[in-house]
Amino acid sequence: MTELAVDTPLEAPRHRVGRRTIRLVDGARAGRTVEADLWYPAVPEATGRASHYTIIPGVDVRSALAHQDAGAAPGRWPVVLFSHGRTGTRISYSMLCEALAARGTVVVSADHPGDRLADWLSG
Repeated sequence: MTELAVDTPLEAPRHRVGRRTIRLVDGARAGRTVEADLWYPAVPEATGRASHYTIIPGVDVRSALAHQDAGAAPGRWPVVLFSHGRTGTRISYSMLCEALAARGTVVVSADHPGDRLADWLSG
């Protein structure tokens, strides 16, 4: 019988994780507001309110890793711009974004205006 070892493909987390939601406004065009979430390595003493993700109105999930608006760890970090794909949301892959931040990466994930899950559900 073959035995397979199962383990995470990622190295162990090295950092606490912070998360912040920002709103980007294109002042040159009306109605061009985009919300984005940032996940980032947080200061070692980051504690407090766990991030909550609203999947659909009335359905919230609490994060196991990310602390809402935690202070950012000092230093320079690589940045990943993450696209959730068609009919997703900026938080669709939040566990992956948190995992990357816990390993020393800043992750930016923005909604796709007009092509989010809510846009498709509302017709």
